[in-house]
Amino acid sequence: MTRSLRRALPLGVLLATLGCSGGLNCGSGCSDAYPFPQSAAAVPNGAQFVDSGVRMRLSQSALDFIVANLQPILATQLGNDPANPDFITIPIPDTAFGGTVSLGAGSQERRPTRAIIDGSALADRMTVEFTENPQGILITLDDIPFGFDGRVFGELDGFADAACDIKGTNPAYGGFPFITGISFEMLITPRVGQGAECDEAGGQGECLKLSVDVRQVGIGDFGSNAIAVTKPPNCRTNVGRTCDESADCAFGSNCFRGQCVGDGEGACSEDCSDNRICTLGICVNNPADSEGDVECSGVCGVTDFFVGVAASIVGFIEPIIEPLLDNVMQIAITNALEDVDGAPLSASGRLDIAGFAPGILPDSALDLGFAIAPAGSAFRVSTPSGGTKGMDLVLKSGFEAAPPLDDSEGLTVPHPCVRPIEGLEFGDLYGGRSEFFVPDTLVTPLTGSTGGEGYDIGASLAKGAINQTMFALYNTGSLCLEISSDAINGLTGGGFQLSAGTLDLLTQGKLKQYASADAPAIIALNPAQPPVISYGAGTVDEGHIIVSWPNVEISFYVLMYERFSRVFAVSADISMQIAVFNEPGTETLRIAIINGPTVGNFQENYNELLPGVNFTEVLESLVSVAFDAALGNGLEFNYDVGSALSGALGVPIFIDFQGVETLPASQREVLNVYLSMRNTPPQPRTVGPAGLHLAREPGLLRIPDAEDYGTTTRPSIPTGSATLDVDDGDGREFFARIDFGAWRGPLVSHGGTLVVHDPKLRFTGEHTITVRSRLANDAASLEADGDTLTVWVDGQPPQVRLERDGDFVVAIGSDDASLVGDLEYAWQLDDGRPGDFAALDRLALADVSARRVAVVARDRAGNLSKPAAIDAAIERRRRTDERELASRVNAFHCDASSSDGMALWSAALLGLGAIGRRRRRQP
Repeated sequence: MTRSLRRALPLGVLLATLGCSGGLNCGSGCSDAYPFPQSAAAVPNGAQFVDSGVRMRLSQSALDFIVANLQPILATQLGNDPANPDFITIPIPDTAFGGTVSLGAGSQERRPTRAIIDGSALADRMTVEFTENPQGILITLDDIPFGFDGRVFGELDGFADAACDIKGTNPAYGGFPFITGISFEMLITPRVGQGAECDEAGGQGECLKLSVDVRQVGIGDFGSNAIAVTKPPNCRTNVGRTCDESADCAFGSNCFRGQCVGDGEGACSEDCSDNRICTLGICVNNPADSEGDVECSGVCGVTDFFVGVAASIVGFIEPIIEPLLDNVMQIAITNALEDVDGAPLSASGRLDIAGFAPGILPDSALDLGFAIAPAGSAFRVSTPSGGTKGMDLVLKSGFEAAPPLDDSEGLTVPHPCVRPIEGLEFGDLYGGRSEFFVPDTLVTPLTGSTGGEGYDIGASLAKGAINQTMFALYNTGSLCLEISSDAINGLTGGGFQLSAGTLDLLTQGKLKQYASADAPAIIALNPAQPPVISYGAGTVDEGHIIVSWPNVEISFYVLMYERFSRVFAVSADISMQIAVFNEPGTETLRIAIINGPTVGNFQENYNELLPGVNFTEVLESLVSVAFDAALGNGLEFNYDVGSALSGALGVPIFIDFQGVETLPASQREVLNVYLSMRNTPPQPRTVGPAGLHLAREPGLLRIPDAEDYGTTTRPSIPTGSATLDVDDGDGREFFARIDFGAWRGPLVSHGGTLVVHDPKLRFTGEHTITVRSRLANDAASLEADGDTLTVWVDGQPPQVRLERDGDFVVAIGSDDASLVGDLEYAWQLDDGRPGDFAALDRLALADVSARRVAVVARDRAGNLSKPAAIDAAIERRRRTDERELASRVNAFHCDASSSDGMALWSAALLGLGAIGRRRRRQP
């Protein structure tokens, strides 16, 4: 993951929670930096930010998880010792700390002096926690071993530039190289950055900024033997000295076969290597100092100096360590968090709504403009009653119909297909207010625990934010739907046909009077207002989201007489209840319909062709098709923040879905999603197949009441439901999808019987039912694929008649749902037993000795036609007469060229004419 993507981590987590897969990712069809609002003049209501519309909460357990993965990164930022990766090394500048003694490189020295921190102890003894006063994240290190590996310089008896090596040897902290322990506190305060501090290219939007403040440094005990002072190696004598490991040699030298090799520059001391003197202009060895500088030999071995140096270090160690650690740790923490510091917290853009479902949503729909930004006090640490401590990221959101970028189409806001919702009418829809809002008393829905269990990450979406989105979609014109048979055919890959025939049974057979069964159709929805959203309990009886959409005009057109003609137009109230469920295989949240869509309170605006039709069943079926076509396979909300966290921290992190609920129970205002983080993938918990098959009594059809249908011979009417047999021995919930579109559920079975309801099942024809199951108390156990079966909904029996065609008796069948080639026939001879149904549609007269031949047709739904019969004896005699006549005609034809032949032809014609006149004179 690139640094720019890692910097976008907080916003990535937010947008993943909101549903990047379907919208707010600005990946395509979207332009950045949309200045919200733009359409206030045209749409006076609903163009304000919804404060606290979106929330995220990071619990203390999530912070602990991140810190456990952040520690190795922090150690890397501080710098590891190549010879010992567990040691964190920090270069120390020259420092005078007592009299003539100083710590650091001398004038001729090349070896750096370093402070050393025990990295393994840092990982074990670092605690990070949220703090409410002051608000922020407090990092505490407790007694971490701290030491030196360097050189001190001083003077002795007038000899300058004496150098001694100093190393920590405190056994209380593990000996070399540690002197003492350090403890300190550091506060990280997140805030909202603005302008240029967010973007070096000029600055736009808001971003996350982190202030790092080292508040306190504590020093542990030194003890009597915390420091060892020794003479540094002589530069000349270092090479070739005996060694056990490279640490015995000077820096830059290596231990090879028990001897130091290399020049050793940087670790040996030039100040302790002045054993060469100038004699007559030539440098020669000083025979009096074969061991090196007398100053170093004297200083480093003098007890008084050793004690003095040790006392000076002990007395002045704190003023060295505190500023050192203050600067170093601030730099280290800042570098470790550089991929997060400056990360964007706001996003805006234009979404091409029509591009989400081409051919379904209107091409002329305006874009949806959106903006998400931090609220005034974006970062808040709290410990809610009954919950756990955590930090909230509070954001405001805004959605509106975006004015056209190019007004050449003449479009305005709102879209011309809808009427403006303003003033008192707006207040009537949204609780008497002139804007969308989240009640102040209900803005703490995330507590860090749910159902007695904690979670790491929580996300909350306020009802006001969803209603503003619906209001904006209404104004874009995207809810003005016109869905054709071709669009449905393309959406389902030819698996579902919308035509006059699929709806005819619900119109009591009246539609076939005007159009053929395969005539294409169009469904049109024209809204008078936006859908209004409320939240429910999220049970098998009540959805998480309740949609109320009053006064929608539903029109139905069919191709008749070479043009699309309106069959009817009805205004009705539409409602449905939606559940949010987890799709573990793709780490997404999806929606399923628990109940609906249902229609009520309808008025017939136009209906001249279908008087007396029960529009409730017709409208629910059409609305179901329209709703599923507009949604495709349903909205998906991606919650996979694990990949973003993995990229930022450099370690694998996986997300485990824990649940979704609406709160508070007394007045549901927010929809919450709960997630946890793991270092290993969640264990698969999917259940096995549910053993799906069609019940013996499938419940697809019913016999209507005579007074409702108006005939004595009544075809069966589709119920819109199917009864299935399933295996529910392990306490399962089920989700079902009919043909295409949104899922339905969760459903529960009763004694192994599962009833699936979908208004599309009222349409005549073939339907595909897919059912997936999960354990009732485990949202992550949903089957990946499920079981699929096919059912035929056909309440009308086929028709059949018998005709003789030459030497054969032929059954001619027809059916509205089944193709002629799919019909099967059972033949009966006289009073014998009917044969089995088969594709045989003809019998040879020569093979039939019976007098009476009858046939019954069966369609793919199992419906049987009325029997059709024929008198085979009469047909055989007629066939014999036809053959004799044909034989005579052939004879006449052969003699037609002779006078006798012409005479015969004339006689035959006169005879036939006489027979015809005699028959016409009969009464």
